[in-house]
Amino acid sequence: MLRSYWVNPRQHRAFGWAWAVRFLATAAWASNTYFSFVLLQRFPVPTEQLPGMIFLTTLLAIVCVGAVAWLTG
Repeated sequence: MLRSYWVNPRQHRAFGWAWAVRFLATAAWASNTYFSFVLLQRFPVPTEQLPGMIFLTTLLAIVCVGAVAWLTG
């Protein structure tokens, strides 16, 4: 039964690319959570300022993604 769900990405390139892009986009957004640990351990960031900094980096990322999406179509 599990073999029926397998899609060969070499035969179906569009599916393979779509899966890879979604995986990488999800990994990029998940890395934002890891960024909070980096700020706490490597940089002298007070715990009280951490949510605001994460919000600003997320907002910056959204603006950058929107600009690139608009430019590339």
